[in-house]
Amino acid sequence: MKDQNRVFVSYGHVEEEICKKICAYLENEGFKPWVDTTKLRHGMLWRDEIRKGIEDSGQVVALLSAYSTRDRGVCLDEISIAVGVTGGNIHTILLQEENIINVPPTIGFEQWFDMSDWKKKKAEGDQAYNEWFKAKMDDVIRRLRDPEHVEKYGQITELRKKLNVQYAVGRQQKLLNEHYTGRKWLGEKIDAWLEDPNAPRRCLVTGAPGVGKSAFAVHYAHYNPKTAAALFFSADMPNYNDPCVVIQTLAYLLACRLSAYRKSLLWELNQEDHTTLAKLTEKELFDKLITRPLSQAINGNHPAMCIILDGLEECGDPQKNTLAKTIARYADSLPWWLHILIVARDVPAVKNYTKNALRIEMRGEDKNNLDDVREYYREALEEKFGSDPAWPETLEQITVRSQGIFLYAKMLTSLLLDKGTLDVGGDYPEGLSEVFTLWFDWFFPDGEDYARRWRLPIGCVLGSPEPIPAQTLRRVFDWSENELADFEARLSILLRKDKNVFGDETLVFDHDFVKEWLTSGSGENFYFSSPEDGRKKMANALYAVFEEDAEELTYWEAVNLLDLPLTRKQREKEVVILSISVDR
Repeated sequence: MKDQNRVFVSYGHVEEEICKKICAYLENEGFKPWVDTTKLRHGMLWRDEIRKGIEDSGQVVALLSAYSTRDRGVCLDEISIAVGVTGGNIHTILLQEENIINVPPTIGFEQWFDMSDWKKKKAEGDQAYNEWFKAKMDDVIRRLRDPEHVEKYGQITELRKKLNVQYAVGRQQKLLNEHYTGRKWLGEKIDAWLEDPNAPRRCLVTGAPGVGKSAFAVHYAHYNPKTAAALFFSADMPNYNDPCVVIQTLAYLLACRLSAYRKSLLWELNQEDHTTLAKLTEKELFDKLITRPLSQAINGNHPAMCIILDGLEECGDPQKNTLAKTIARYADSLPWWLHILIVARDVPAVKNYTKNALRIEMRGEDKNNLDDVREYYREALEEKFGSDPAWPETLEQITVRSQGIFLYAKMLTSLLLDKGTLDVGGDYPEGLSEVFTLWFDWFFPDGEDYARRWRLPIGCVLGSPEPIPAQTLRRVFDWSENELADFEARLSILLRKDKNVFGDETLVFDHDFVKEWLTSGSGENFYFSSPEDGRKKMANALYAVFEEDAEELTYWEAVNLLDLPLTRKQREKEVVILSISVDR
């Protein structure tokens, strides 16, 4: 259980002096700081220890400097673990000037505390230093004691109030929380593209479902200082179908990373009432928020950087992708040093608008891909099965049968570790579909129990108009907390947890292939689950609550009930009653 007074502190050892002072102040205020003091900081055992330290802590504080955020530095590893565990809820303190620190996009979207002049203040003498330090730390303490506290100052906080920012970290959180290895070859190709002045401004990284495109994108964004901003799209984020929302969110994320641009953007926004933004066309908005502030703020000597757009194919219709069209239309208006890295499946809408982009394909059975999968298995399974005489041959078999698909490797690894043996009762599965069937056979061994207890809840997750709150799922099936926990535990490897605008914890299947597999093969795939049956179940259960007492519905349930299959009379009744409730 988390101790809210325990604070995990991430820092670089060269900043040990200020770190000790910060920890002493935290301790004096009743907090229990936890820092990693080990010298050997590598490997799975170290990661497990850090993960446990973060999981047991109620808060995370990251002390950022050029040293602590250096490429592939240990502190970036700690922060990636913290993002995976906390979902990005990390308090950051700058120990050096912002422009020399590589603040990872995974945590750079919140206002930080600025203690960059601590050495200068220390040189002014103990009294001035201690007064300055106390004032700074009192702000930190207020945030730690009240996580909802928002500073009354700070450019990032001001920007968030002025722009319509729609940004969730659920996808990044899940990917950073999972074991990851390899992809050095792909990172080198991206770096070479960025450094080539004659290369196209856009690059498309594509590959089959499950090959690991998004995992690469989030790790590249987190660890690589060449990332200016990163947006991760998914089909359950309908707001990203509106290019104006994406433009404002992108401007905000760029401002979090580029200080000169942030100042220019704020100046631009302060010239007129913020309501003016809603009246601008897509082109006018892009020019006002991105093109003009960038051109005014940053000179031609800026190092090459990229904007990462992951999952672009999940925005809108596969044939007509408005966002892909917007990006193609305005990419050339960006300064020469700012490139666009698109990570997506090669669907028609993406292909149509990336014809002139550099193309990098992650082919599953290429040697680089298979080598990465083999290394993934070694790191995840060798400690458990390395002494088994069958391990060397098994490693080669499961590498080849994975077809270079990381989702296969993840599912099979989960299965083997849970079984505690390399024996799967026959040949290892070939490809994603077979490994999914084997995985479900193991975790749902009783077919009648699956059909009776689990098929319909899975259908609700699949059919929900938006990611379904966990407590709504519990209400629909009249579950206890233990039954909800059992559902989440069984499917944890496939589900992504996030929070919606109402603050509800939500559940959604994280990968398109999972949704496609579960909803295809009716009559042939035993684990088929109907989204339509799920929607009907939700409609009946939530409408029953509505009829008894409309005020018992949560905000999410009231908003989404109209999107469920109600009869005409039910729909009309809900509109009338909920309108009266809102008016009150």
